Amino acid sequence: MWSNRTDEEADADPRAVWELIVAVHSGERTVEGHESYATEGPLANGAVVRPVVDSFVGPELQVVEYEAGRRYAHEFAIRRYVVRMGYTIEPRAEGGTRLIRTIDITGPYADLAMAGLGQHLITVYAPQARALLEASGSAPE
Repeated sequence: MWSNRTDEEADADPRAVWELIVAVHSGERTVEGHESYATEGPLANGAVVRPVVDSFVGPELQVVEYEAGRRYAHEFAIRRYVVRMGYTIEPRAEGGTRLIRTIDITGPYADLAMAGLGQHLITVYAPQARALLEASGSAPE
């Protein structure tokens, strides 16, 4: 397995961050610096979302974790591998939010065979986590 985790912290309210994650991934809102999505029906476990870049609609991403107010993750298959990308929201004791972004790739020898894809995803999705926090009302610390 190949994994990566990035933690971002901000003064933004956890509820505002969650509501923005749901709005972006359900296609109801766009955020500069974050890809857009299209979905059919409500965002929930089992839902299918698709990234939209310009007018191109990307591959199906299935929502595999949806815990309202706390955790969202979707995944897709590529050859013999499964790529899961997710967000976990944690309120900070001093106020504000910790947004944990994870990328996990599983499959045969994923730590070797998919490291290049994983590194590419980091360069794409780490800035998107920051964009979500900024759009939620606070720049990351």
